[in-house]
Amino acid sequence: MTVHAFESFARPAEAFATELDSHAGRLLTPYRAIAGVRRSKGVSMNGSNDAECMSRFLSSAARGPAAMLIDGEVGIGRTTAWLAAAEEARSVGFLVLSARARREESGFALGIAAELIRDVDSDVLSSLPELQRRAAERNLLHVDGRHSNEDQRAVVAAFTAIVNKLSETSPVLIAIDDVQWLDAASRDLLAFAARRLRGPVGLLLTERNASDGAAVWLKLDRPDSLSRLRIRPMEPNQLQRLITDRIGRSYSRPTMMRIAEVSGGNPFYALELARATNHKTSAPASLPPALAEIVRQRVECFDDEVKRALLAAACVGDPTVDVMAAMTSTSVDRLVRLLEEPETSGVVSIEGNRVRFTHPVLAYGVYSQALPAQRRAMHRALAALESAPEQRARHLALAATSADADVLSAIDAATAFVAAKGDPVFAAELIELAIDLGGGTPERRLEAARHHLKAGDLDRARALAESVAAILPACEQRAVARIMVAGTLLFHGDFDVAAELLQQALSDAAKQPVTLLRAHLCSAVAQSSLGNGDSAHRHSVQALTHAEQLKDPHLISQALAVHVALQCSRGVGLDQATLDRAVNLEDLDVDTYAPFSAHAVNALALAWMGRLVEAESELAAILERRASRGINTDLPCLQFHAAMVDIGLGRYANAARTADDMLLRAEQIGGDHVRILAAVPAAVAAAYTGREQDARKEIESALADTSVPAGRWTTPWPTMALGFLETSLGNYAEALNVLHPLLTRWQENSGVDVSTFYYVPDAVEAMIATNALEQAEELVTSLEDNGIRLSHRWMSAVGARCRSMLLAARGDLDGAERAAAHAMAEHEDLPVPFERARTLLVQGQLHRRMRHRQAARAALEDALCTFESLGTPIWSARVEAELARTNSMRGQQSDLTPSEQRVAELVALGMTNKDVAAALFISPKTVESNLGRVYRKLGIRSRVELGRRLHADDRGPSTGGGG
Repeated sequence: MTVHAFESFARPAEAFATELDSHAGRLLTPYRAIAGVRRSKGVSMNGSNDAECMSRFLSSAARGPAAMLIDGEVGIGRTTAWLAAAEEARSVGFLVLSARARREESGFALGIAAELIRDVDSDVLSSLPELQRRAAERNLLHVDGRHSNEDQRAVVAAFTAIVNKLSETSPVLIAIDDVQWLDAASRDLLAFAARRLRGPVGLLLTERNASDGAAVWLKLDRPDSLSRLRIRPMEPNQLQRLITDRIGRSYSRPTMMRIAEVSGGNPFYALELARATNHKTSAPASLPPALAEIVRQRVECFDDEVKRALLAAACVGDPTVDVMAAMTSTSVDRLVRLLEEPETSGVVSIEGNRVRFTHPVLAYGVYSQALPAQRRAMHRALAALESAPEQRARHLALAATSADADVLSAIDAATAFVAAKGDPVFAAELIELAIDLGGGTPERRLEAARHHLKAGDLDRARALAESVAAILPACEQRAVARIMVAGTLLFHGDFDVAAELLQQALSDAAKQPVTLLRAHLCSAVAQSSLGNGDSAHRHSVQALTHAEQLKDPHLISQALAVHVALQCSRGVGLDQATLDRAVNLEDLDVDTYAPFSAHAVNALALAWMGRLVEAESELAAILERRASRGINTDLPCLQFHAAMVDIGLGRYANAARTADDMLLRAEQIGGDHVRILAAVPAAVAAAYTGREQDARKEIESALADTSVPAGRWTTPWPTMALGFLETSLGNYAEALNVLHPLLTRWQENSGVDVSTFYYVPDAVEAMIATNALEQAEELVTSLEDNGIRLSHRWMSAVGARCRSMLLAARGDLDGAERAAAHAMAEHEDLPVPFERARTLLVQGQLHRRMRHRQAARAALEDALCTFESLGTPIWSARVEAELARTNSMRGQQSDLTPSEQRVAELVALGMTNKDVAAALFISPKTVESNLGRVYRKLGIRSRVELGRRLHADDRGPSTGGGG
């Protein structure tokens, strides 16, 4: 564990008056929310494996005696898991007898045993033999207030008999928290009873850091009846959810990673560290009181020489006995002897030549509790041993007390080296060390701001850049600082303020072409986001002019990328040749933010133009590259497009997972716009998969946040998502009401935003359903024309479908059928399965109206198969309804259900039950059941008769006409 991971924690918050174990219950609600408890899957701990483990235990206990031991370190969530499991047991019908052992009560004989049965009904006691009843009343229930020294075997037998009696009417769970504090009498009683339990009884125990522990004394008849569950540390994302929920604030990604590292994933430690975190300092800080006390109790017994050895280990990222011996000027043998006591006490472990603390918080505690002079001496010694330039520079900085030219020079060189390797967090930390030593020049502050911005710490980046802009007169450096501040505002969605700052930066950099170019590029992005397309275009042209004059290939690439992106998003079309030039000129060794990266723009343009498979692979490569380079700030924007590509491809679960990660990053970055972006794919995925309430919740939250003053960031996507949901549900009037602002904007704006086309099919369907055919005509024509003009196959396919719907509404079924066929032709090789199935549904409806029953069934069956495979139940139900209408024309077959009809048709084609099951994604037994009902309803007995009946019906009435 390295010290640099600890250095942004501030001095402690409030102290805790009681010992840590008593606080475990406080974590119940957030811990369960993080773990994602699902009643259908049993109780969930740190993941599905833990949930399955607990579910298996409860299932086993419901059949016969079983035991589960939950263990883990202090504050990791043992008690939380225990409480959640007991609650789950109650919900499935267990009678829960629970007690919580405490160290201060461990001297009271039979105290826990008495607590377990304190509420047992008197009828159960009355059923016991006289000797057992009297022993239970006096020793466990204290009925007459007197303790009896009767035969303890009678007490144990009474307890066992009570539990077995209770298990005759319902399963019983004996739940005891912290069995390490059990009084000896209760432990012996439980050990005796466990071997004599006969009914459905479970024992659920928790123990701190159990090795053998309870397993030594707890034995059941069947050895495999005892299982273990070790509560594992939380992942950083889980910790973030917990901290945000409990503390009500979010932290930057670098800060969250430090909290996760120091806490070791322990939720209690993480909460205390988060409460004490101060973003404004990078100096070493003390632990919060509760955690400091843990460390103090573990290390105060060691002498000064041992503590010095531990401090040496805490200063090194990966300590070895050789390095520690050199740091402390002692022999290796002597050092190993010094570490024997901490190793025996469980503070450190020695694995070969390496030494590690058993928990990261111990390392930090040892380091922070040492005197500053002791820490500096260790870092000075370590700097002399370190060969890696970045680590040597860091140790030199931590050993210094003021700015030293050699130290600052070493830090600057190390920062450049670390930045080139793609570690902006460490690079920012190194420069912050130089600033803290008194080397806070404007150049270093701006360099630190750049690295903080890449790492995702926008607040720190903005503060550093603003400090430079505030002290400098008009000059290029002030322009750079203002561009930096504007960059943080762009990522926060404050485009209006960013645009004003960028205008000032343009004035400051009037004669500096590189800085002017960057100001114009950022201005183009800001103006485009504000909806000022013409202004954005002017800035992109200016940037391109400066880039060509500078003849810098990478700058030319950025200017070209922004220009092409603006033109494409406005519906002018994709200038592939220019974009290819930008891609070829881009230097991938230079970290470039997504709006200015030709490779990123290429991926986004492919998505905008409906080339989803190509976009998917390009986005995946870009996301991987950025993650490897530690660039976190613009990941949510790229993830949004990746999620929407997944939705287009029908991968809704992938989109939902990406949205979940986006939401976490949004909390780290801050700003409403990123959170709204995260809500969109989550809402759309929920709408497609039939989770209406989840979709409405996400959309409502996003729409509420977009109600912002003029000049702030807004997006049409939440409105588009709600329009799709209402259309899916057949709420057409409401869909038009929702989409009205977008339709108005469409009519008022002569330009075209390609992203807004995705709501047009929903608006057209709603207009046709409400007989607003002239309005629909305008939208359909625009879809068709732009599909041809932009070579946008998605637009062409859905445009033809919409044309088919419009013609059918006007009674031109033949024209509608031709348009539907054209739409299906456009869908060939177009990887949008949902839209293809939606077109099949329209085609099936047309065939039904034209009494082409067999063609109608084929189209609808194809649509249903796709909708079911995608997991879109709302649309599956719509097809089922159409199939039912189609079947209603079939005489004696009118009472067949859609599922029976599908089975019958496939069997009539000669398929076996097994083949039918595979084709319909059902079991062979379901096929057999459906086929039996078909035979009964149709009055037939064989597959041959079934084939004849279906073929005869298909040759039935003429398929001509319409209506």
